[in-house]
Amino acid sequence: MKSFAKKFLLIFCLLLCACSVFAEIPLSFVWNAGTAAISYGDDLVRSRNSNLRSEKYFHLLLTGDVAADLKLDDFLLVSGGLTASLDFYGKNTSGVLYVDYAPFLGLRIFPGIGGLYFGVDYTIGQRGDILFLPDDTRNRFSQWGNGFRFSAEYDFSEHTSGFAPVVSVSYRSMPRGGSRDHLFALALSAKF
Repeated sequence: MKSFAKKFLLIFCLLLCACSVFAEIPLSFVWNAGTAAISYGDDLVRSRNSNLRSEKYFHLLLTGDVAADLKLDDFLLVSGGLTASLDFYGKNTSGVLYVDYAPFLGLRIFPGIGGLYFGVDYTIGQRGDILFLPDDTRNRFSQWGNGFRFSAEYDFSEHTSGFAPVVSVSYRSMPRGGSRDHLFALALSAKF
């Protein structure tokens, strides 16, 4: 899998170099943070989470992205970065932490309606399950999977010169060996 990650990074770097010739604004950086809802495809994970909810475990789910955007045209930009989510269940000294991380590379298309734009990303990712339960303290990692993320965002800084947030909603589907996880996210972003 390391060779695939190296190829992904090499293609991303070459694309950035090639596209920077045509870019009006060479590069901007974006970070976002928000919350999500995850539908796990693995029966064991769904069963465990159902038990944790019935035992009144505290639940916190956060998601975030860090990305570099390269503007190619007034209506098109290339975006690449890392998206991750942390899904935590905890009670007293026991709990479960699911860490999902996925590098991505994609396009953002501006239809010309204010600051609205749509995105599609190719992602590769893995989920780590960190367990510290009374009956199970093992860490498990899913297989790497190739998936897609679709998003819609609204950039409130479209007609301002100062700072304004970007609101985004997205859906990401990631295969995990014999199952598939689905992540729906709502986030606030900032561009630099």
